[in-house]
Amino acid sequence: MILARGRGANVQGQAKIDSEDAYDHYAKIFDREDAIEGSCADYSGGAAEECEVQEGEQAEGVKVRVPLLVIYSEGSLGRMNDVEGIWPRWVEKGVEGVKFVGVGEGHGHYLPESADGLVAEKVVEFVKKGIEATKL
Repeated sequence: MILARGRGANVQGQAKIDSEDAYDHYAKIFDREDAIEGSCADYSGGAAEECEVQEGEQAEGVKVRVPLLVIYSEGSLGRMNDVEGIWPRWVEKGVEGVKFVGVGEGHGHYLPESADGLVAEKVVEFVKKGIEATKL
């Protein structure tokens, strides 16, 4: 099962993913044909077509123009890609509030499940800073 392969080596994170029937919840979602179709389209687009579209948009100067929080697994996405080297090229120069959070300690692909406390903390921190910035 792909969920088991992507869960990482962090024992506490694995226990969270394995708890509260998480696999059953995922399986129930994928009992729906539209969920399968949507997931396949997402992965298919991300594998080739979407990359080409995004590269074209970059060539045309289309950039992210808002604060951005990128939370990624150092052992999963971060092992395969230079996340902090790639993402800034997609953000318009001068945009403030761009933050990267690499999560290590053996956490895998499913960070909201395995590192829920850390993810929630970083999202709340990011939103609070955004709210504070708009009060200036």
